[in-house]
Amino acid sequence: MKANVQFVYKKARYNLITMNGENYILDKDSPKWIIWMPFLFWFISHRAYKVDSEVTVNKLLLHSEKTSGSTINILAIGISLILANLIRPIMDSFNIDMPTFLATLIVLVVTVLMFLLRIYIGRNNQQKLYAQVSSELRNIKELHIKVKSIGHFLIYTSCYLFILGFLIACAMMYVIYGNTIILLVYTMLAFIFFMGNLFTVTPGQMEVRVKD
Repeated sequence: MKANVQFVYKKARYNLITMNGENYILDKDSPKWIIWMPFLFWFISHRAYKVDSEVTVNKLLLHSEKTSGSTINILAIGISLILANLIRPIMDSFNIDMPTFLATLIVLVVTVLMFLLRIYIGRNNQQKLYAQVSSELRNIKELHIKVKSIGHFLIYTSCYLFILGFLIACAMMYVIYGNTIILLVYTMLAFIFFMGNLFTVTPGQMEVRVKD
């Protein structure tokens, strides 16, 4: 059935879903492995908490505002292109000779650290939610979220594969050249990659089904 989806203030892990006059807090980190394969988000069910109190709903939406994602994305892309052109002449000066084993180990350590940071952010969101409305989180349901459109799924999956491919390319280039800037780019992309499942559900109208 049709449902209205909204952000939960300062808790990117969650969305507030309203359908047929009932409110649910959707946990986008459920199950945990979805962080690694977010493109499967729409094919499985996810944990959600049914909320009966309107006071609680108002708390969750307090100060929540829509931001223009497209504007931010265009600005980020523009800045990235400018920076890429500026640092290209000095890239070679950041090359560091090191054994392949050591470079590979550094890539693995960075990957683990970014994953742990992602887990920390998720747990921090959870603790904030529990501290705010813990008494309302006892009625647990399973929600199945339907993708908005085939086009949305293809765009999301394409972005996921592009970032994944770029991550692998950056890892390989760092192992070969030992370039510090490449490692920095890899670190930022790894963080974005692990945040990917949080972008699967966006504000607006979506098809949602409560699993029996």
